Amino acid sequence: MNEAEIRSLEIRRKALEVFDGKCEVLELQKLLHIIERNQPDFLETVVQQLLADNGRWSDSSGFPNVKIQRDAKGRVQTITFEALGKKNADGSQEILSLIWRSDHSEIQWVETFTKELLKKDQKSE
Repeated sequence: MNEAEIRSLEIRRKALEVFDGKCEVLELQKLLHIIERNQPDFLETVVQQLLADNGRWSDSSGFPNVKIQRDAKGRVQTITFEALGKKNADGSQEILSLIWRSDHSEIQWVETFTKELLKKDQKSE
């Protein structure tokens, strides 16, 4: 297995643990934010692997499928994890879902705002 496959599996397992109540959603979010901030190009590779792995395991495995939404520049904006939950009395199954949202746009806004403030401070000196 290459590094992207390993990370993809690790992320899916973490999402499954969240659905099973074995860990907090914050752990999954932290894992994805660390990859996004430290290895943005690798995040894209991992996302491609996550998409490629959709449907790889049977529904009984509990592994969630992944949906990706991108921003106008094509960057990953959200990753949605969905899995089948408990069976209802009528025979249908609930769908478990959780969403990770990139904070790239917020970080970019803060950086731009800070740069503009620094420029104003330098001009006033």
